[in-house]
Amino acid sequence: MIFDDSIEHDTPMGLLRGIKYGTESYHVLFKRLCSYAGLHCVVIKGYSKSAGYQPGYSFDDNRFRNAKDSDSENRSDGNLRYEYDDHYFMTDPEEFIYEFLPHDPNWQLLPRPITLKQFERIPFVRSLFFKYGLSFVDNRLESTLYTDKTGATSVAIRLPEKSGDSLIFHYNLKFFDSEENTINGLSLKRFVMQSVSNGVSSEMFCEGSIY
Repeated sequence: MIFDDSIEHDTPMGLLRGIKYGTESYHVLFKRLCSYAGLHCVVIKGYSKSAGYQPGYSFDDNRFRNAKDSDSENRSDGNLRYEYDDHYFMTDPEEFIYEFLPHDPNWQLLPRPITLKQFERIPFVRSLFFKYGLSFVDNRLESTLYTDKTGATSVAIRLPEKSGDSLIFHYNLKFFDSEENTINGLSLKRFVMQSVSNGVSSEMFCEGSIY
């Protein structure tokens, strides 16, 4: 879409032009649309595990900001696919907290608000995790896992009763600081064991120190 430079910025076309050129943001656009429709809307500022975030990163760590900057280096092949995701409409606070932490604890809408450090430690999951009714067996599970004395660690995911048998799990194991997926000529896929029993999918990772 091509926009004329003479377009007033405080108009629908001006807002879309601002989105295209980075002078407007989607949340401000949404707020204005709500305002035009007579709906009350508040923009909530906070910490977001968005594009470029990696489990284990700290929000006061330069690595996180660098990760966001370096993410812009990725290039699309031009074949974009748009898909509707209603997870972010009327999202349950208990699910939304996995991706976004408001600066104001009151906007967490949780009986017991969590801290920034707790937010950094909780597992990094996206909307599909909740769409398929998945949950972690251990509610104390953290985003960074350490291995035991044998060099292994595991993750147990509880499956939904009705559709659990129809779910197929895939994994992608690679080094934290590179895209390398082999070690000493062996594929890292050989270091993962997966099993499903009694409604729980268990993934065991072997021979490492941190995941």
